Amino acid sequence: MSSPSRENLRVLAKVNTESIAMASHSQGIVSDKNSRTQAYANRMKRGKIVRPRGEFITSSSMADITQEYEKFQAKQTRLQTRQEIRMHLKRVRGEMQKIREDYKVGKKQLVNGRVKKLNFKPWLEFTGRDVEFYTLEQSCDTLMRELKEPSKDSFFYDTTKRNNSARDVRARAATRPRPLTDMSSLPGSDDTVYFTGLDLDKHSEDGADDKDEDNLLDTQENIPSSPPLAAVEAVVDTPCPRPHTRPSNKIQQTLQEHRYG
Repeated sequence: MSSPSRENLRVLAKVNTESIAMASHSQGIVSDKNSRTQAYANRMKRGKIVRPRGEFITSSSMADITQEYEKFQAKQTRLQTRQEIRMHLKRVRGEMQKIREDYKVGKKQLVNGRVKKLNFKPWLEFTGRDVEFYTLEQSCDTLMRELKEPSKDSFFYDTTKRNNSARDVRARAATRPRPLTDMSSLPGSDDTVYFTGLDLDKHSEDGADDKDEDNLLDTQENIPSSPPLAAVEAVVDTPCPRPHTRPSNKIQQTLQEHRYG
Protein backbone atom coordinates (compact mmCIF):
# COMPACT_ATOMS: atom_id res chain seq x y z
CA MET A 1 0.00 0.00 0.00
CA SER A 2 1.07 3.53 -0.69
CA SER A 3 1.36 6.09 2.09
CA PRO A 4 -1.50 8.67 2.47
CA SER A 5 -1.18 11.91 0.63
CA ARG A 6 -0.57 15.23 2.28
CA GLU A 7 -4.16 16.31 1.63
CA ASN A 8 -5.51 13.30 3.49
CA LEU A 9 -3.09 13.92 6.34
CA ARG A 10 -4.31 17.52 6.63
CA VAL A 11 -7.95 16.39 6.71
CA LEU A 12 -7.14 13.78 9.34
CA ALA A 13 -5.35 16.37 11.47
CA LYS A 14 -8.36 18.71 11.27
CA VAL A 15 -10.75 15.95 12.29
CA ASN A 16 -8.53 14.94 15.19
CA THR A 17 -8.21 18.54 16.40
CA GLU A 18 -11.98 19.10 16.17
CA SER A 19 -12.74 15.90 18.09
CA ILE A 20 -10.29 16.84 20.85
CA ALA A 21 -11.86 20.32 21.13
CA MET A 22 -15.38 18.91 21.27
CA ALA A 23 -14.38 16.36 23.93
CA SER A 24 -12.76 19.00 26.12
CA HIS A 25 -15.76 21.31 25.70
CA SER A 26 -18.25 18.58 26.66
CA GLN A 27 -16.15 17.54 29.66
CA GLY A 28 -16.02 21.16 30.80
CA ILE A 29 -19.82 21.47 30.59
CA VAL A 30 -20.33 18.24 32.54
CA SER A 31 -17.84 19.19 35.24
CA ASP A 32 -19.36 22.66 35.57
CA LYS A 33 -22.84 21.19 35.97
CA ASN A 34 -21.63 18.71 38.58
CA SER A 35 -19.88 21.45 40.54
CA ARG A 36 -22.99 23.66 40.51
CA THR A 37 -25.17 20.74 41.60
CA GLN A 38 -22.80 19.93 44.44
CA ALA A 39 -22.69 23.58 45.52
CA TYR A 40 -26.51 23.74 45.55
CA ALA A 41 -26.70 20.55 47.61
CA ASN A 42 -24.13 21.83 50.12
CA ARG A 43 -25.69 25.26 50.50
CA MET A 44 -26.61 26.55 53.95
CA LYS A 45 -30.29 25.87 54.50
CA ARG A 46 -32.33 28.30 56.54
CA GLY A 47 -33.67 26.94 59.79
CA LYS A 48 -31.54 23.78 59.73
CA ILE A 49 -28.78 25.02 62.01
CA VAL A 50 -28.98 24.32 65.74
CA ARG A 51 -28.26 27.54 67.56
CA PRO A 52 -27.19 27.38 71.22
CA ARG A 53 -29.46 28.98 73.81
CA GLY A 54 -29.14 29.81 77.44
CA GLU A 55 -31.78 27.26 78.47
CA PHE A 56 -32.06 23.69 77.33
CA ILE A 57 -35.51 22.20 77.84
CA THR A 58 -36.36 18.76 76.55
CA SER A 59 -39.62 18.65 74.64
CA SER A 60 -40.42 15.05 75.64
CA SER A 61 -39.93 12.92 78.69
CA MET A 62 -38.71 9.35 78.93
CA ALA A 63 -42.29 8.09 79.22
CA ASP A 64 -43.22 9.86 75.99
CA ILE A 65 -40.24 8.36 74.20
CA THR A 66 -41.12 4.87 75.48
CA GLN A 67 -44.74 5.26 74.43
CA GLU A 68 -43.74 6.46 70.98
CA TYR A 69 -41.34 3.55 70.59
CA GLU A 70 -44.05 1.07 71.59
CA LYS A 71 -46.43 2.58 69.04
CA PHE A 72 -43.77 2.34 66.37
CA GLN A 73 -43.07 -1.29 67.23
CA ALA A 74 -46.79 -2.13 67.16
CA LYS A 75 -47.16 -0.44 63.79
CA GLN A 76 -44.20 -2.33 62.38
CA THR A 77 -45.63 -5.59 63.74
CA ARG A 78 -48.99 -4.93 62.08
CA LEU A 79 -47.31 -4.13 58.77
CA GLN A 80 -45.20 -7.27 58.94
CA THR A 81 -48.24 -9.38 59.82
CA ARG A 82 -50.21 -8.02 56.88
CA GLN A 83 -47.26 -8.66 54.60
CA GLU A 84 -47.05 -12.28 55.77
CA ILE A 85 -50.79 -12.70 55.25
CA ARG A 86 -50.48 -11.40 51.70
CA MET A 87 -47.63 -13.80 50.98
CA HIS A 88 -49.60 -16.75 52.39
CA LEU A 89 -52.68 -15.67 50.42
CA LYS A 90 -50.63 -15.49 47.24
CA ARG A 91 -49.36 -19.03 47.84
CA VAL A 92 -52.88 -20.36 48.49
CA ARG A 93 -54.22 -18.75 45.34
CA GLY A 94 -51.32 -20.20 43.37
CA GLU A 95 -52.16 -23.72 44.57
CA MET A 96 -55.84 -23.21 43.71
CA GLN A 97 -54.90 -21.98 40.26
CA LYS A 98 -52.67 -25.03 39.78
CA ILE A 99 -55.63 -27.32 40.56
CA ARG A 100 -57.77 -25.45 38.01
CA GLU A 101 -55.04 -25.84 35.39
CA ASP A 102 -54.91 -29.58 36.11
CA TYR A 103 -58.66 -29.68 35.57
CA LYS A 104 -58.34 -27.97 32.19
CA VAL A 105 -55.78 -30.54 31.11
CA GLY A 106 -57.54 -33.67 32.43
CA LYS A 107 -61.23 -32.82 32.47
CA LYS A 108 -61.95 -35.90 30.35
CA GLN A 109 -61.96 -38.99 32.55
CA LEU A 110 -62.84 -42.64 32.07
CA VAL A 111 -66.07 -43.26 33.99
CA ASN A 112 -67.66 -46.74 33.91
CA GLY A 113 -65.72 -47.70 30.80
CA ARG A 114 -66.66 -44.53 28.94
CA VAL A 115 -64.71 -41.28 28.42
CA LYS A 116 -66.76 -38.50 29.90
CA LYS A 117 -66.14 -34.75 30.15
CA LEU A 118 -66.64 -33.78 33.79
CA ASN A 119 -67.37 -30.44 35.33
CA PHE A 120 -65.09 -28.95 37.96
CA LYS A 121 -66.83 -30.22 41.12
CA PRO A 122 -67.44 -33.76 39.83
CA TRP A 123 -63.84 -33.82 38.61
CA LEU A 124 -62.64 -32.90 42.12
CA GLU A 125 -64.70 -35.71 43.64
CA PHE A 126 -63.58 -38.19 40.99
CA THR A 127 -59.89 -37.38 41.42
CA GLY A 128 -60.10 -37.10 45.21
CA ARG A 129 -58.84 -33.51 45.33
CA ASP A 130 -62.06 -31.98 46.59
CA VAL A 131 -60.90 -31.86 50.22
CA GLU A 132 -57.66 -30.17 49.22
CA PHE A 133 -59.39 -27.55 47.06
CA TYR A 134 -62.12 -26.74 49.59
CA THR A 135 -59.51 -26.41 52.35
CA LEU A 136 -57.54 -23.96 50.23
CA GLU A 137 -60.72 -22.04 49.42
CA GLN A 138 -61.63 -21.76 53.11
CA SER A 139 -58.10 -20.60 53.94
CA CYS A 140 -58.34 -17.97 51.20
CA ASP A 141 -61.61 -16.62 52.62
CA THR A 142 -60.16 -16.49 56.14
CA LEU A 143 -57.07 -14.59 54.99
CA MET A 144 -59.19 -12.14 53.00
CA ARG A 145 -61.31 -11.39 56.07
CA GLU A 146 -58.18 -10.73 58.09
CA LEU A 147 -56.90 -8.31 55.47
CA LYS A 148 -60.21 -6.47 55.24
CA GLU A 149 -60.50 -6.10 59.01
CA PRO A 150 -60.27 -2.36 59.81
CA SER A 151 -57.33 -1.29 61.91
CA LYS A 152 -57.59 0.58 65.21
CA ASP A 153 -56.11 3.70 63.65
CA SER A 154 -58.75 3.87 60.94
CA PHE A 155 -60.93 6.91 60.36
CA PHE A 156 -64.22 7.52 58.62
CA TYR A 157 -65.82 10.25 56.53
CA ASP A 158 -68.95 11.96 57.80
CA THR A 159 -71.48 11.60 54.99
CA THR A 160 -74.33 13.30 56.87
CA LYS A 161 -76.34 15.63 54.71
CA ARG A 162 -75.73 19.31 55.08
CA ASN A 163 -77.76 21.18 57.74
CA ASN A 164 -79.15 17.92 59.09
CA SER A 165 -77.45 17.81 62.47
CA ALA A 166 -79.29 18.20 65.77
CA ARG A 167 -78.03 21.76 66.19
CA ASP A 168 -79.33 22.79 62.76
CA VAL A 169 -82.69 21.13 63.40
CA ARG A 170 -83.10 23.07 66.66
CA ALA A 171 -82.11 26.31 64.93
CA ARG A 172 -84.70 25.80 62.20
CA ALA A 173 -87.40 24.98 64.76
CA ALA A 174 -86.62 28.16 66.73
CA THR A 175 -87.14 30.40 63.68
CA ARG A 176 -90.55 28.98 62.79
CA PRO A 177 -93.68 30.95 63.78
CA ARG A 178 -95.33 29.53 66.87
CA PRO A 179 -99.10 29.36 67.45
CA LEU A 180 -100.72 31.98 69.64
CA THR A 181 -100.83 30.96 73.26
CA ASP A 182 -104.09 31.20 75.18
CA MET A 183 -103.32 33.49 78.12
CA SER A 184 -106.90 33.80 79.40
CA SER A 185 -106.18 31.36 82.21
CA LEU A 186 -103.51 33.59 83.67
CA PRO A 187 -104.60 35.73 86.65
CA GLY A 188 -105.49 39.29 85.66
CA SER A 189 -104.72 38.79 82.01
CA ASP A 190 -107.69 40.93 80.82
CA ASP A 191 -107.54 43.54 83.60
CA THR A 192 -106.29 47.06 83.32
CA VAL A 193 -102.68 47.50 84.27
CA TYR A 194 -101.90 50.30 86.73
CA PHE A 195 -98.45 51.69 87.18
CA THR A 196 -97.83 52.81 90.73
CA GLY A 197 -94.91 54.56 92.28
CA LEU A 198 -94.51 57.06 89.43
CA ASP A 199 -94.87 60.86 89.47
CA LEU A 200 -97.34 60.90 86.59
CA ASP A 201 -100.38 60.44 88.88
CA LYS A 202 -99.70 63.62 90.84
CA HIS A 203 -100.32 65.98 87.90
CA SER A 204 -103.49 64.37 86.59
CA GLU A 205 -105.67 65.66 89.45
CA ASP A 206 -105.01 69.41 89.42
CA GLY A 207 -104.86 69.84 85.63
CA ALA A 208 -101.16 70.68 85.57
CA ASP A 209 -100.73 68.57 82.45
CA ASP A 210 -103.01 70.89 80.43
CA LYS A 211 -100.98 73.92 81.47
CA ASP A 212 -97.78 72.19 80.48
CA GLU A 213 -99.23 71.36 77.09
CA ASP A 214 -100.35 74.98 76.56
CA ASN A 215 -96.94 76.27 77.52
CA LEU A 216 -95.35 73.81 75.15
CA LEU A 217 -97.60 74.97 72.29
CA ASP A 218 -96.82 78.62 73.02
CA THR A 219 -93.14 77.86 73.05
CA GLN A 220 -93.39 76.10 69.74
CA GLU A 221 -95.17 79.06 68.14
CA ASN A 222 -92.49 81.50 69.26
CA ILE A 223 -89.59 79.39 68.02
CA PRO A 224 -88.23 80.94 64.83
CA SER A 225 -88.04 78.62 61.89
CA SER A 226 -84.96 78.01 59.83
CA PRO A 227 -85.39 79.20 57.11
CA PRO A 228 -87.92 81.76 58.40
CA LEU A 229 -91.56 81.24 57.55
CA ALA A 230 -93.14 83.42 54.91
CA ALA A 231 -95.58 86.08 56.10
CA VAL A 232 -99.20 85.10 55.77
CA GLU A 233 -101.15 87.53 53.57
CA ALA A 234 -104.19 89.19 55.05
CA VAL A 235 -107.49 87.79 53.86
CA VAL A 236 -109.45 90.49 51.96
CA ASP A 237 -113.25 90.52 52.27
CA THR A 238 -114.48 89.98 48.71
CA PRO A 239 -117.96 88.94 47.54
CA CYS A 240 -118.53 85.51 46.16
CA PRO A 241 -118.05 85.30 42.41
CA ARG A 242 -121.18 85.19 40.23
CA PRO A 243 -122.05 81.82 38.78
CA HIS A 244 -121.08 81.36 35.19
CA THR A 245 -124.05 81.33 32.76
CA ARG A 246 -124.06 80.55 29.10
CA PRO A 247 -125.72 82.86 26.55
CA SER A 248 -127.82 80.00 25.25
CA ASN A 249 -129.71 79.87 28.53
CA LYS A 250 -130.97 83.45 28.07
CA ILE A 251 -132.02 82.76 24.49
CA GLN A 252 -134.00 79.68 25.51
CA GLN A 253 -135.67 81.61 28.31
CA THR A 254 -136.72 84.42 25.86
CA LEU A 255 -138.18 81.93 23.38
CA GLN A 256 -140.19 80.22 26.09
CA GLU A 257 -141.63 83.57 27.24
CA HIS A 258 -142.53 84.48 23.65
CA ARG A 259 -144.29 81.15 23.04
CA TYR A 260 -146.21 80.79 26.19
CA GLY A 261 -146.76 84.56 26.66
